[in-house]
Amino acid sequence: FGSTGRKVYAWSEHNNAYIETDCPPGRFVLKELPADHAQALPAQNPSLVLAISRDPEAELRRWASDISVASDSAPGQPALRVVAADRSSVATVFLDPQSWLIRRVVADYKLLFASMGRDDISSAVLAIDYTLIRTDAPLADDAFEWSPPPGARELAAVSGEQNRDQQSPLTGRPAPDFALKDLDGRVVRLADLRGSVVLLDFWATWCPPCRASLPGIAAIHKEKSPAGLKVFAINLREDKEKIAQFLRENKLDLPVLMDEDGAAAGAYGITAIPATVLIGKDGVVRTVIVGFEPSMKQTLSRVVEELMK
Repeated sequence: FGSTGRKVYAWSEHNNAYIETDCPPGRFVLKELPADHAQALPAQNPSLVLAISRDPEAELRRWASDISVASDSAPGQPALRVVAADRSSVATVFLDPQSWLIRRVVADYKLLFASMGRDDISSAVLAIDYTLIRTDAPLADDAFEWSPPPGARELAAVSGEQNRDQQSPLTGRPAPDFALKDLDGRVVRLADLRGSVVLLDFWATWCPPCRASLPGIAAIHKEKSPAGLKVFAINLREDKEKIAQFLRENKLDLPVLMDEDGAAAGAYGITAIPATVLIGKDGVVRTVIVGFEPSMKQTLSRVVEELMK
């Protein structure tokens, strides 16, 4: 993701496709960007969002449940304590007292690992020092110029090409059965869905790429479920209240199943999230996509349409 000042672009290494659009004049807010950019940019480069935003405080408050003066703050070294909206991490942000630029970030990820069931991790701290920031550095006119890599195609021109993980051992094999509870306590069994195309999306609230991909999954659910598509977002190891709060805060409407012990993810060989699995009417896995990229919704929609024929 980046901007030349005239264009905003996003390039996916996975399928060598890119999106490019005119840059809004001056600073702007995310909703003024194309939807694919607006969903992906906060997950991939949140600091850039703050740098280009017309209202960085509002953007920061979208991600944070609490912002306060940090106990580490001292004369000549102001600092903020920022609690992530999903409460998976707490960061102390140290600011330059003259320029108010960020100089240091110390993030505590112990809560994140605890939400993953890793209570054995007693400390997980990431410290980043920004020592070379300058606001008056001379820049060449072409400092931020960008051109598509060799062979890259604009996303609008990519038709029929599917972003599939052909290396997945599941592809072409019967999908492992499972019985998982939804947020209301009802049990959903994959075996009962035979005859329908099924989309499974493995995710967690603490995962930024998952948060970027879920709006697209929800849109597919809204568009395709009336025609018979079964969509389930399978949450990994998080409690019902946390999941429900996340869905409310992000205005997401889609069925969620809870993989409380990670057994379903293990059966599907999930080692990274988000991971999206498409299952044909015959119960066979047809596509596995790992990760998130701007073209994901279009790719999934095309594959779903093929499978539902």
